[in-house]
Amino acid sequence: MKTAKLACIVLAFGVSACATSFTGEAHVEGGPHGCAEKCQKWGEEFVGMVALGEYSDACVCRVPGRTVAFEDVAGVAGGAAGVWTQNQRRSDSP
Repeated sequence: MKTAKLACIVLAFGVSACATSFTGEAHVEGGPHGCAEKCQKWGEEFVGMVALGEYSDACVCRVPGRTVAFEDVAGVAGGAAGVWTQNQRRSDSP
C-alpha cells in the first residue's frame, strides 16, 4: 500500500512538473510474445500488458519469484493513465 501511494505521488508530481516526450514505437512488436522476450532479456518474468486504447501498449514484468500485489498494479495503471491523458491534451491543443 505504501508503495502504491508513493508511486502515485511521484507520478503526479512528474506529470505536472515537466513535459513528457516519447521515442520509439508506441506498440510492442510481437504483442505478448514480444513482451515475454523483453522481460526475459531484463532477467524478469512476463506478467501482462497494459493497453491504452489505440495509442500504445506496454509490458508488465516482475522480478522472478516475487508476487505482485493489487496496489502495485493499480499504481502502474494510474501512471499509465496519467501519461495517456497528458498526450491526449497535447494532441487536442492547437
